[in-house]
Amino acid sequence: MFTWFIKWFSYVWPVTIKNYSSSYSGELYIRYFLGKKVLDSKHTNYSFGGLQKVLKRALELLPFNLDTKKILILGLGAGSVLETIRKQHSKTAHITGVEIDATILQIAREEFGIDDNQLTKLVQEDAIEFMANNADTYNLIIIDLFIIDTIPQAALDAPFLKQVVTAMEPGGCMVFNTIPETLSSETLEYLISFFENSQLTVRLMKKWGYSNNILLAEKQTFT
Repeated sequence: MFTWFIKWFSYVWPVTIKNYSSSYSGELYIRYFLGKKVLDSKHTNYSFGGLQKVLKRALELLPFNLDTKKILILGLGAGSVLETIRKQHSKTAHITGVEIDATILQIAREEFGIDDNQLTKLVQEDAIEFMANNADTYNLIIIDLFIIDTIPQAALDAPFLKQVVTAMEPGGCMVFNTIPETLSSETLEYLISFFENSQLTVRLMKKWGYSNNILLAEKQTFT
């Protein structure tokens, strides 16, 4: 009954039910908002709120099919994009989720039921280091790397970007989430140019969903 009331009241005002402290993201809040449990940082939604809607809309533009067997999520957060994939696109693809923040992974498991199983592998590691040692290839790579609201510089540099391109299967896709308030237009243009010069077909979804700029890319298949 009490949970029902909280969900109802959250349509009037967000209700915080628990706090966590992260060395990477500062104070984090488990809240009910519009009847749904979400994870927020002090400044922005972290998982299962507006961010989930942004990436959900981006994923709807991708060609999910039986060939989508391996998916990599760099910057898993609390797992909202993983939930979206499982519910709406692929119940059988193997998904690897990489998250640097142990507190966030704890939240994913305890608050949102996101955990390891036969088709899901959660990795606590810096995504930059993970890609530097990665030898696998994927049908889909989702890049959602933020410290609070800013993409780490290493995730914008050529070595990391090259590793992402190498890890894409021919015909594979990529979703790269950016926020224009913390990423200059020059850097965004650099990313587009880099991927186009790497034989990817790139689309920019500008101000997609709320205020995010989303890069969608597909690796060309050569015959």
